[in-house]
Amino acid sequence: MKCFLVLLLGGSSKRFGEPTPKQFLSLMGKPVWTYSLNCFLSALSDLRVVFVVSQDYQRPITEWLNQNHSGLKFGFALPGLERQDSVLSGLRSCDSDTELVFIHDGARPNPSQSLIMRLFHRCLESGYGVIPGLTITDSVKAVDNCNMIQGNVNRQILRLVQTPQVFLYQDILQAYVNHIGHPEGTDDSWFALKQGIAVEIVRGEESNFKLTVKEDFKRMQELMTEVCGEGSKT
Repeated sequence: MKCFLVLLLGGSSKRFGEPTPKQFLSLMGKPVWTYSLNCFLSALSDLRVVFVVSQDYQRPITEWLNQNHSGLKFGFALPGLERQDSVLSGLRSCDSDTELVFIHDGARPNPSQSLIMRLFHRCLESGYGVIPGLTITDSVKAVDNCNMIQGNVNRQILRLVQTPQVFLYQDILQAYVNHIGHPEGTDDSWFALKQGIAVEIVRGEESNFKLTVKEDFKRMQELMTEVCGEGSKT
């Protein structure tokens, strides 16, 4: 089975407050983006990768891959103005005979191999899109524009969605082509559902959080220090 990973590395990290995008900062001695890549390659030995990234970072990525994963089959795609534009750019750069595709945010460095394999096998079994999500333990309220509570929301039917998300390639490509540009399309499962593709949520991981602000970076460093001192990836 030909399986691709579309790794999104095009974010500008405006909220992070550093001149270098957070996905290229050093985390425990290695660039942030390398952690999730290493986990994917450990889980799926014949994986191919499309890096969605600006031209400025393509050379250092290539040099790192030549030193650490010289046999990897990979390519590049340019990011767009919005995440959905970047995803479509990456999907269009996959081989046309791709069967399964993972889409993952490069600023989310800690998906476990176990999570990746659960997503992979469930997608193969069902043919559905499969994504990870977390249950909500706090009470949830609906508010108006003045922050006045309007009612309760049943947290039992809500999930906090993560990446990686995995789909049959032609399904998700067509979903993006047909619905690109919609402002509500902030994650891949939205496009799948808009296309009529069934999407299943499996249990996500608390440790698989996205680095958005500097506090997240410190939290990830602490987590990786606790997990065998070198981080959860090799």
